[in-house]
Amino acid sequence: YLSERYGDEKILLIMENFWKAKNIHVVMRMTYGGKSLKELNKEWVYYLKKKYYPVIKDEDMPSMGAEEVTSKGFNSKPVYYKSNGEEYVIFVSNRTGYTNIYMKRLKDKEKIIRKKENDDAEILIKGERSVKFEAFSLLRSKLNVSESGILTFVTKSGGRDVLHIYDIERKKIIDTFHYDNLTSLSSPSMSPDEKKIVFSGLDEAGKKDIYIIDINTGELTRLTNDFYDDNDPSWSNGGRYVAFSSDRTYFGDNGYYNLFIYDLEKEETFYVTYGKHNDYTPVWSPDDTYLAFTSDREKSTNIWVVKTDFISRNNNYIVSNKTPVPGRVSRFTLPDRTIKKVSKLVTATFDPEWTEGGDILFTSFENFGFHIQMIENVEQELLLEEGREILAKREVEHNEWQPEKIPGTQTNTQVYEKDYKLDIAQGQIAQDPLFGSMGGAAFSVSDMLGNDYYNLLLYNNAQLSEDFFNSFNFVLTRLSLARRINYFYGLFHFDYLFYSRDYILEYSEQLYGGFFTVRYPFSQFSRIEANTTLASSDRENYYDTFRRRRAFLLSNYISYINDNSLWGPTGPLDGQRYSLTIGQTSDLVYSNVTDQPA
Repeated sequence: YLSERYGDEKILLIMENFWKAKNIHVVMRMTYGGKSLKELNKEWVYYLKKKYYPVIKDEDMPSMGAEEVTSKGFNSKPVYYKSNGEEYVIFVSNRTGYTNIYMKRLKDKEKIIRKKENDDAEILIKGERSVKFEAFSLLRSKLNVSESGILTFVTKSGGRDVLHIYDIERKKIIDTFHYDNLTSLSSPSMSPDEKKIVFSGLDEAGKKDIYIIDINTGELTRLTNDFYDDNDPSWSNGGRYVAFSSDRTYFGDNGYYNLFIYDLEKEETFYVTYGKHNDYTPVWSPDDTYLAFTSDREKSTNIWVVKTDFISRNNNYIVSNKTPVPGRVSRFTLPDRTIKKVSKLVTATFDPEWTEGGDILFTSFENFGFHIQMIENVEQELLLEEGREILAKREVEHNEWQPEKIPGTQTNTQVYEKDYKLDIAQGQIAQDPLFGSMGGAAFSVSDMLGNDYYNLLLYNNAQLSEDFFNSFNFVLTRLSLARRINYFYGLFHFDYLFYSRDYILEYSEQLYGGFFTVRYPFSQFSRIEANTTLASSDRENYYDTFRRRRAFLLSNYISYINDNSLWGPTGPLDGQRYSLTIGQTSDLVYSNVTDQPA
């Protein structure tokens, strides 16, 4: 391969350079213009795959068919931003375990914006640590950034989606919007004058439509109002049009999505693409000459570009903002359109985004991960005749379809009956030269909906055979999670030995009783708990056989708990946890909480 690609003389040159370095890697870099042995090996494996794998004979893997922008974690939803002459990509990623919004310099991988955990990307928004940014959607909602550096994005907060407006230069949230009648928000796109934002919203009736927010007043305007699924709106740079993906197409009742454009001046919607294929995430080029989108019309999902000059020649619109009439079919003329496939990748591509120079950023899937890639000089390639397809003018039909209704009516109801299954069963046994032998097991069962859990912890730490039954320890707990206010209660029995820090046996204690706890979560990260425990205690001090304490203890505690920790297989990896607790314990019978003789 090296002889064919680089020439026979390079093989001889390896021998010539061999004495100049102590390892083969340096020799290969000297011989092949700075390319490492790893890079040359990657080229060779790619060459073999292209030669012998029929699937990638005419297509590529993303890492070979485009420029790699990210390589760590799961990365998605790229947007382009330029500031002070520098080009950046902003994207969502979970590379630290938490999901954050990052900003990285384009076309300069060696420079680090801010040294942070040896990473070459700056964290703009830290997610999954507080209620404000409770959760990001890695794959559902796009980001958007304006020319002046105003970033719009959606996070989960308090059980509902919230739309945030963030100033990149000031590193500050400048506004937040949420609407009680909308349970889900996605893919915001700001108008060119930065006064309005268009997005896709799901209302409480289950209808997903296109909305516009007036940033100054917070007023919400609904552009579409029907049962069709409208996604990923993109505001044109000229300000007149909004492109989006929808199943309102003639083929929508079979699950297909086509692209549409909403004319804000005429308040009408018309087709961009038409056919039995899925077209998603349209985005306008900087001068509105092209619309880039992803489509599965040829095998895997790739990036396609359609020229928008047909808009001025399109006088046949489909009706929007009116109640669809089931079965109504209308005919109209679809004008000539120029379309071209600009990526030829085997795996799926998502979320194309134009740069100022006519490149396209996108998300790709490879090696079980999502990464940001870039195809350069797309606009220049679009000017070439090769690969361009003219979709000729033709008469087509539009069907205002409606989903099929479920026949019949349900007149009887049935009470949910809990069916419990075993979730966990695990045991252990241990031997220690100081504490002796011990063993135990843990069991957990729950119902199908996860509303109720029963947990049993059982173990024994007897040192002598006659103590076997007395040393049986257990905790039986029932947890109820059916409502926001959780509660759990249970019974316990402990018989154990207590050692000091110097491993001196101080006392033995037998403790049994019950407890009840009620818990109210404020958010995913914080909650308040109140606990009551009633227990009988019989403690005998080994250093003084005459000191024996009996007590009937009532303990009442209230706690505030905050926990945003990130867990791995060996314990918490990041974040923080703390608990603030205040309480009191009293002896109801003997008034003897301390170690005074009974």
